[in-house]
Amino acid sequence: CDKKKGCQYLPNSASCDDGNSCTVKDQCKGGVCVSGATKPCDGVKNPHFDAVSGQVCSSGKNAGPKDIGGTWMAFVRDTHPNNGYGCSSMCAGASGSTGYAGGSTGAGCNAWVYQCVKVPKSSKLVFSYRYKIASGYGGSVHGVYIYENCSNGPPTSDVYWKPYGGKTLYSNNSKPKSWTKYSTNISAKLAPYQGKTVFIGLYTNNSWAASYNPRGWIDDVSLIGQ
Repeated sequence: CDKKKGCQYLPNSASCDDGNSCTVKDQCKGGVCVSGATKPCDGVKNPHFDAVSGQVCSSGKNAGPKDIGGTWMAFVRDTHPNNGYGCSSMCAGASGSTGYAGGSTGAGCNAWVYQCVKVPKSSKLVFSYRYKIASGYGGSVHGVYIYENCSNGPPTSDVYWKPYGGKTLYSNNSKPKSWTKYSTNISAKLAPYQGKTVFIGLYTNNSWAASYNPRGWIDDVSLIGQ
């Protein structure tokens, strides 16, 4: 240490962390942390729903969120609990290495299977998944979404409580009747959210009759930093 300049630190070659979870073996060089080799890294835990099972079905205003394994959550809400229809057959969960949401009861029954995901710190982010739906009514609502806020509960007593909030960062409301793969470079949308937690989920809404029986399935969900 110098009496006038204070303690001086010499550059070294020690390992360091560049703040990018998609690089390995970062190293100090010339007084700065230099990124090491890149590696694909997925923000989604258990993207294939391996060993994930269980479900929730609404018996009141809200059912869940319930941890069904692998950090996946299931949630069902009845937005009109006094209309006499109920949502006892509207369910969300996972079975056979696949997430699902939907059911036969209707009149405002919403079902979600979702995960709170930490966005990887990476210059390129690709969101991909496989998805399909089935419904007896063309007006049923289905979708895969990313929202800027995510909650695993517990829900408030408010009938309109949701496990997500804030801006919609991604939405896909298509209705493929067979398994269809989607892949999107979402780097620009998620750039402000790197290192933060967002909501990724599958949604099904039965707007009216039990005969509509809308259902959705999702698998192979990933948010890859490259």
